[in-house]
Amino acid sequence: MSKVRKLGVFWFLIAAVLLLDGCSILPKPITQDEQQKLLYQDRIKAQKEVEPVGKSLTLHEAVARGIKYNLDYRSKMMEQAIAMGVSDLSNYDMLPKVVANAGYNYRNNYFITTATGAYSGNPSLNEPFVSSAKTYDTTGLMLSWNLLDFGVSYFNARQNADRIIVASEKRRRTMHVLVQDIQVAYLRAASAQKLKSDLQKTVKEANEALENSKKTDTQGLKAPIDALKYQKSLLDNVKILETIDQELTSAKIELNQLINLPASASYTLEDPDKIAAPNSYAHADVQEFEVRALAHNADLKEGIYNARIAVEETHKSILKLLPGISFNYGPQATNNSFYINKNWVEGAAQISFNLWNILTAPATIKLADANQDLAQQKRMMVQMAVIGQVYLSKQQLENALQLYQRSAEIDKVDSKIAKITADKEKEGAASQAEKVAANSSAIVSKLRKYQALSQLFAASGKMQATSGMEPDIGSVNDISLGDLTKIVKKSFEEWNSGKLPPVELQPIPVSETSKSSDAVVVNSSSTTR
Repeated sequence: MSKVRKLGVFWFLIAAVLLLDGCSILPKPITQDEQQKLLYQDRIKAQKEVEPVGKSLTLHEAVARGIKYNLDYRSKMMEQAIAMGVSDLSNYDMLPKVVANAGYNYRNNYFITTATGAYSGNPSLNEPFVSSAKTYDTTGLMLSWNLLDFGVSYFNARQNADRIIVASEKRRRTMHVLVQDIQVAYLRAASAQKLKSDLQKTVKEANEALENSKKTDTQGLKAPIDALKYQKSLLDNVKILETIDQELTSAKIELNQLINLPASASYTLEDPDKIAAPNSYAHADVQEFEVRALAHNADLKEGIYNARIAVEETHKSILKLLPGISFNYGPQATNNSFYINKNWVEGAAQISFNLWNILTAPATIKLADANQDLAQQKRMMVQMAVIGQVYLSKQQLENALQLYQRSAEIDKVDSKIAKITADKEKEGAASQAEKVAANSSAIVSKLRKYQALSQLFAASGKMQATSGMEPDIGSVNDISLGDLTKIVKKSFEEWNSGKLPPVELQPIPVSETSKSSDAVVVNSSSTTR
């Protein structure tokens, strides 16, 4: 067997062994110890740099903690940072490629050539030529630039720049939802803290009254039907109170999860009765919010930039149909002893065109235009949805305020009834069951008031998010928790002042069919009516 065949068989066997080895790799389950170690490391990283909570936690600090430490919000910030990194890298794709190469060449025999007459076709009678050494090195530096690649890279860079803004808008939307969830969870936890002692006291009194009723029933001092009705009334109230207690028990755990604190973290919250209710902006026209939403709404801005990305994709699709023109230029060197010129500079220009593009061009352009139309249609859909959401949010905000005010009035009445019933029970003019029922009703009314307050905060946050008027924070990594809390507090105070910030927009064009309607015009001097 010749050396060449032996060498071929050798490399074939090596390739076969590597292929079989690769195919024989089996899944390796992670061990329990490795899993526990990974989870422990993740927990340490999740709580890293999170400032410990003090003895008390205000609503504004809870929101600030969520913005700074919430893991989902951190993920959105990382996505934005990655988008910025991709954009920076795509700018380098527009530059010419500089490729350095070095190689080693080996033959087991000389590279020998013969010559044939160009006109006669007869073999040359001269001795065959040795054209290259058996071993030699090559080095080179080649500057390569493709006009088509440059064009595609240019549009890629523009798309990635827009994707940074898209990632930023997604982060804003995540912050809107996060703030609303924190407010609702905080008020639920504050309600549980406020009602805990009253719940426990009333349940204890109800259980005592139930035991007394059972004793009276066994002694036959009451008619059986009256005793059973009395016990059922007590049991119904106990069930209501226990349901409320179970509903509020998990509120603090949910709040800790949102602000990235351990589930067992202990602290006191603000008295919900002392938390100022948000402004309902009943004095402001809905158009005031509409123009701000059209300028700052996160979903709408994301749709605008996605449509622009689709336009750039259309440009890329059309550009790929054009011929490719490439240029190469650079110095080369070798130590091949048979080369007379061992150092030289070479260059080349090349144009290439895929002839199938002539046939596929109409379909490609049609598909690109369809994608562009789809993106524009989505943008129009989002705009109409945002405008509808503005009107809906405004209505929900007014309804939430009305519900809260009505719940507060009912709470006052039930609290007075409970106090009067308690006084009568002391005087013997009311039964213990009546006192338990009055206290239960007062607790339920107070809970409903706090629930209405949380709904009012949620509606206010939704209105603020829809209008795009969230706190202007910047980078949360470069600001302390204390300063961030001050920014959040100032932002909510400005929002609750009832005065909308000025906005400068061009008048919205009025169609021929709606000239009789009022056009919305808001300029830098506009104020809330």
